[in-house]
Amino acid sequence: MAALNNHLSILTLFVLIASNSPLSIANTTSPLIACEDGTWPPYTFMKDFGNGDEITGASYDLLAALSKKIGLVLEFKVIPWKRCLANVHAYASTGFEMFINGNSSEERLEKYLRSNPVFQTNLGYAYHSDNELKFGNISSMKDLNGYHICGVLGYNYGNEVKAGLTTKINTVSITVHDAMKRVMEKKCDAFLTTYQVVQGGINLGFFKATPELRYRKSPGLEPTPIYYWITRSSPRSQWLLSQFNQAIQALQSSGEADRIFKKYIDDGDSID
Repeated sequence: MAALNNHLSILTLFVLIASNSPLSIANTTSPLIACEDGTWPPYTFMKDFGNGDEITGASYDLLAALSKKIGLVLEFKVIPWKRCLANVHAYASTGFEMFINGNSSEERLEKYLRSNPVFQTNLGYAYHSDNELKFGNISSMKDLNGYHICGVLGYNYGNEVKAGLTTKINTVSITVHDAMKRVMEKKCDAFLTTYQVVQGGINLGFFKATPELRYRKSPGLEPTPIYYWITRSSPRSQWLLSQFNQAIQALQSSGEADRIFKKYIDDGDSID
């Protein structure tokens, strides 16, 4: 019996040491540094609440709620999209552990860990009203081939390519608004975007669009799941992935996630 008690004491001591190891403590005491470019309304965008511009939006609010549920201090950085992704990939030198609001691609799956889907969007395209006859009622992405098509630097257009788009996408623009401006100035025939982002941005007054702007959902494409992406390099990467997936499932099951999104968009998070 004494030997058994000694064995249990040693086992208990080992569990206590493990649970209080530097890594375990750092899991919840180290801030989570996450990023996005803050130009993706209604999901993330900048708004002046009286003290200067602050980050807000459905996805940002969800991230804040998830971080609180997990017990993490959230430090959110608004930086250009491509730099944000690069910083998360280079965690060892930057400390960035997550970027939000990314759809999936093979390249991203190789570089980062992907959370459960947090919401869904519809791919879309926008154009000047002078091009209504060309783009007002296209039947597939192939109908855009042969035109000057714009996009945003660092965005993933893999789904459009899989659907038959072969035209080279001009990604000189660094934000959706930049690409929208190029269309309105007729420097592009159309630009690839997310339908809810253009709609939400205009409704919220984030995008200053003229009446000549037209936007449509891209035909023949299923709704796109959007994820949060975690660096593979952090010592707590797998812990973060597990904790966020559990928290996402909990908030979606309770309806809290959908309620957060419905403050900004009637369709909510569109997750069944």
